[in-house]
Parts: sequence; structure tokens; C-alpha cells
Amino acid sequence: MISLEEYNILLKAIEDLRIKCENGSVVIVEGRRDKIALESLGIKGEIIEISKIPNSVLVDKLGCREAVILTDWDDRGERILKQLERIVEFKDVTIRAKIASVVKKYIRSVEELPEFIEKVEYGHRLL
Repeated sequence: MISLEEYNILLKAIEDLRIKCENGSVVIVEGRRDKIALESLGIKGEIIEISKIPNSVLVDKLGCREAVILTDWDDRGERILKQLERIVEFKDVTIRAKIASVVKKYIRSVEELPEFIEKVEYGHRLL
């Protein structure tokens, strides 16, 4: 179980993501389930599934907007992150790093975030 301090770091990172999206940033995720998970956490705005579009289309679609890269914390997610860091001009990977610093020991993907947060909230209510 994560500590209350780690839980607050996680919630702050998700709130930062919400704010960035409200201010026009785009979120890049690996697939549909990741997108659905973020939407269930209240993330509104454009969420692009990298599995659905070629890199050249992605770069054109982003234009000068900032992209928050939120790939999974497994080997595949790390490879995609490195690839996106090379091709996306205006990027933010700090939110991913904050979330990963808390959850990496427990879950491996973005799609698992809502259930993980729910379990943590339930566990902290019992304490």
C-alpha cells in the first residue's frame, strides 16, 4: 500500500494533467483503454492514441501544442516514450514521471490507474 504522501503526489499529478488539458495540451497514450481510463479520472480534452496514427500524422496534428506523454511503465511503454521524445517538439514527461514514481511497483499501465486509485482510497479510509 502506498503512503498518504505518495497518494497525494499521485492525485496532484492527475490534477496537473487535468489543468494542462483544460489549457490546450494534448495527452498521448498508447491505446483505447488508456484513453478510457483517463476520461474516467476526469481528464477532458484531446487524448491521442499513438497506436492509431503514424508518427508523421501525430507531429502534424500536434502542431505547436504541448503534448503530455503518458505511456505505460513497462518495457514497451519506455520504448514508445523514447521514440516520442525524439519526434515531439513541445513535450511534458514530468507528469508521467510523478505518476510512475508512485505506482510503478504496483501497476504497469495507464489503464490500471482508476482501479488502483479506488483501492488506495478504500485502503486509506479503513486506516
